Amino acid sequence: MVRAERSKPTVTDANLILGRLGAESFLGGEMVLNAEAAVAAVQKHIAEPLELDVNQAAVAIIRIANAHMALALRAVSVQRGRDPRDFALVAFGGAGPLHGCTLARELKIPTVIIPQLPGQFSAWGMLTCDLRHDYVQTLLRDFATVSPKEIRSVLAALINDGMTTVGGEHENRSPAPEIECRLDLRYRGQEYTVTVPLPKASYSGDDRETTAARFHELHRLLYGHSAPEEPLELVAVRVTVHRAVEKGPSFLTTHASTSGSGRSASAHNERRVYMGERYGFINTPVYSREELPPGTKLAGPAIIEETASTTVVLPQDKVEVVLTGELVIQITQEED
Repeated sequence: MVRAERSKPTVTDANLILGRLGAESFLGGEMVLNAEAAVAAVQKHIAEPLELDVNQAAVAIIRIANAHMALALRAVSVQRGRDPRDFALVAFGGAGPLHGCTLARELKIPTVIIPQLPGQFSAWGMLTCDLRHDYVQTLLRDFATVSPKEIRSVLAALINDGMTTVGGEHENRSPAPEIECRLDLRYRGQEYTVTVPLPKASYSGDDRETTAARFHELHRLLYGHSAPEEPLELVAVRVTVHRAVEKGPSFLTTHASTSGSGRSASAHNERRVYMGERYGFINTPVYSREELPPGTKLAGPAIIEETASTTVVLPQDKVEVVLTGELVIQITQEED
């Protein structure tokens, strides 16, 4: 891989320097990474200005990247009143499996799942997902006095836009589109809103009380408190129109005929890999995912390579290849 002479370092460079990526095995060996250029870029732009060695600079890059991803995970879990310990983390994309186990330890998530073909997982989702269009119109009103007719009028206009768009995309196809309607509400004086679903694709005066009660319930769930005595403001009206599309045959496969229990696997390589502050650099076996049939069990540290992604398994974590082909990693939580 040729690097532009003045290009700045990337997270990929840091992962390469730390052994988490293999220079010769990237993209199944079709694109060889230039490790010397990665070192030079990190040395020039990060290590020298901060008076660090190259490895320290690469570690700092990874820590910052992980911190940003952890914030995003907290935004969809803790900040919504959900405990990450109650969920599994699905790590996909080319880089997701490189960072999944570290993020799981950070948020105390017990399980990481690496789907089949993680590098193509988003593209597969786009090809198979249902059609969906979202519409929103600002309508700033006192919720206690806003006219139901005005809300119905906005809903009708947004629904018409959505039905016209979806109908033009898939004319005369079944099933019929589904419609979801929601209101953005907040306590008067608040900066943020809570989106409250409506029970039907319309609104009447009878819905005011139940919608307000649902808002207080959601606010308490999301933020840990509610104030039913406080007046509410309507901020916006939302409509979603979506239609299920016919799914073609999946390229993901199951392996019932080759499943087994507790199979061992042979590493095809070994290299020194940085496994976090606690462990430092460790001689780590490298496996090819296509050579790991269902039933295979591994213990970290391990690197599992495939064409468009690499999975980093930290020490003491345990991996099993399940019948449907996913890597299921049980995370060993470190003591505080």
